Amino acid sequence: MRLKDAHRKTLGIAIVIGSVGGVVAQERQPPPGVEYTLDISTGIVTSDNLENVSDPEGRSTLSRTNLTFGVRSQTKVTDLALTFGGRFEAGYFAEEDATTSRFEDPFLTLAYSRDGANANLSFLGTFRETDVSRSRIVEDEFENEELIADDRTRTDTVLRFGFETNPEGPWGTSLDLRYRTREFNGVTSDDLTDEEFFSINAGLRFLVTPSATVRLTAFQSQLDEDDAEETEQETLRYGASVVYEISRTTRVDAGLSFVRIETEQNAGAGRSLDVDEGPSYNFGIEHDRPTGQISATFSTTLVRTGRRQPIRV
Repeated sequence: MRLKDAHRKTLGIAIVIGSVGGVVAQERQPPPGVEYTLDISTGIVTSDNLENVSDPEGRSTLSRTNLTFGVRSQTKVTDLALTFGGRFEAGYFAEEDATTSRFEDPFLTLAYSRDGANANLSFLGTFRETDVSRSRIVEDEFENEELIADDRTRTDTVLRFGFETNPEGPWGTSLDLRYRTREFNGVTSDDLTDEEFFSINAGLRFLVTPSATVRLTAFQSQLDEDDAEETEQETLRYGASVVYEISRTTRVDAGLSFVRIETEQNAGAGRSLDVDEGPSYNFGIEHDRPTGQISATFSTTLVRTGRRQPIRV
């Protein structure tokens, strides 16, 4: 179901030319003013192990309704969106041996962007609470915690800020800040640990020739885990990449960087420091077609869990 309040109207002009065919000229549709959305999906769930436990109590039967509310305001240069919701369940829960109702997995997302003539600004904030026994949130870097089933909940908070200068010019700068927290509430496994993460990514872009663009980047991050070893990890990465346009429809992208990862943990005799460092590089090619895009990329990079070498076509 969608409720929409548009403060502007769209003007369309159609011109039909002879019997050869038609040419439709339409003024670019201006962005809407304010848009309200309400998304609802519901169904019946029955399971002999709803909570994914080793010794289930019996069969649960319940109704499950997912609710998502949204408000979005747009102008020619700004976009502000707020989304929130969760899941409502009602029925018989075998683990509780009772017929009851509950509201689970609440989430909230706030996004803002502003596109100017000389600079672009963006902000994203999210909050989500999930049931550890049923839901998985896989981050960019896969972790063992994603595979562990337990009771109670996990809370994820993400803040991201982006700033770019001179986006259409021959040179420009970029800045990306990220802050993330993960907290487990009421879990029993010692392998499910809280963590706090912060990173900063800065870049410089400039046009060398009409067909070649060079980017210089520097990245630094800090990860703190509340585990038995009180792990602290710092990652430093800096490098350069070039994008070359072979033609209007074909581009190649190649980059080389140096990565250093320092991991400090509690050991038997005190704090220990482990250092991993090495090069990372990537290569990709893109080709535009009338019906889509063909692309292939390969990269090898050093991350906290080892070296990753993904190939995508």
